[in-house]
Amino acid sequence: MKTGYFIPLMAATLIACICNTAHAETKKRIAVLDFFANGIDESYAIAAKTKIEVELVKLGLHVIEQRNIKKVLSERGSDFSCKDVKCATRWGKMVMADYVVVGEIIFTDKYMITARIVDVNDDRIIFADSAVSNVKDDILEMSVRVAVKLSDYLGVKAVAANPVLKRPVSIRAPVSIHGCIALNGGYVLPIAYLRHSSKNGYSLTVSAGPSLDDFFIGIKTGFIQLFGSKTKPYAYIVPVMASCRYELPIKKISLSLGVSAGMTVNYINESKKTSAQPVVNPAFTLGYKTEKFRIYTLAEYFCIAEIRRGIQFFNFGLGASICF
Repeated sequence: MKTGYFIPLMAATLIACICNTAHAETKKRIAVLDFFANGIDESYAIAAKTKIEVELVKLGLHVIEQRNIKKVLSERGSDFSCKDVKCATRWGKMVMADYVVVGEIIFTDKYMITARIVDVNDDRIIFADSAVSNVKDDILEMSVRVAVKLSDYLGVKAVAANPVLKRPVSIRAPVSIHGCIALNGGYVLPIAYLRHSSKNGYSLTVSAGPSLDDFFIGIKTGFIQLFGSKTKPYAYIVPVMASCRYELPIKKISLSLGVSAGMTVNYINESKKTSAQPVVNPAFTLGYKTEKFRIYTLAEYFCIAEIRRGIQFFNFGLGASICF
C-alpha cells in the first residue's frame, strides 16, 4: 500500500476509536434493584420495577441486565433489594453502575409507590418521586407514572452528556375514572329577602357522575321544600344542575369544594304559580372516607336569580357517597 493512502487511513481509524471511546464513557450505566413490598403482594413490586426498566430501555439508556446484577450480588452474598443510600451506593459499585434506582410499594390505608435515584459517585439521592391512590387497580398505572418521571430525569441527564440519545418525551398516565353517587339531606335556612316569606325547610339531593382522580363531574338534582309557617308549605323547588367538585388528597379525611349551576323549577304554594330560574350552588363538605365510601357534613349556598331579586338560602346537612 502506498504511504499516501496509509497515513489518512490510520488517522481515520484513530479518530473513530477516540469517538467510540468517548461515546462509551458518556453513556451512563443504570441498575434497577428489586423494590420492597410492604403490606401488599410481592408481584406488584416486581411490576413497578419492571415498568421503570422498560421506560429506561425505551430511551436507549444503558440499563444493566437483571441477570448480571443478580450474578454479581450473589457472588458477593448480597440481596437484590435495597432501602438506604449507603446500601445502594455499595451495590452500585459492585455492578459498576453510575446510577441505582431503588424503591418500594406500601399499603396502609392507601397504596403508595416511591422510587429514588442514587448517584453512586456522589453517594446521594439526586431524584425521587411517588404516586398515591385509594384504589388497588391503579397500582400498575401508578407504576407507569413514576417510571416516566424517573426515566425523564435520567434521560435529560443522558442527553446532556451524550447528544446521540433522543430527548425523552413524557407520556401522561391514564386518568383513573370511577362512577360515583352521592345522597345528601339537610336543613334549609332562608336569608336576605326570602326570610320574610319563608321560615325554614328541608332538602334532599342526589348527584351522580364520573370521578377523574380527585375531580368529580356530574349531574345534581333533588327536592327542596320551604315552609311559610311551622306546617304550611311556602314553596317547592326542584333543581337540575351540572356539578363539579374537587376533593383534597388527605388521608381518611374527605374535604371537598364544589360548585353546581343550572336551572330550578319553582312552585309557589300561595300563588299557585310555577316558574323556572337559573341557580348557582357552591358547596363545602368535610367528613371521613375509605377507599370507596365517604360520609360527611355539608354546607351549601343557593342563589336563584329572579327578575327583581335573588332568592337565597343556606343548606346544612349530612351526606354519603360511594364510588365503584
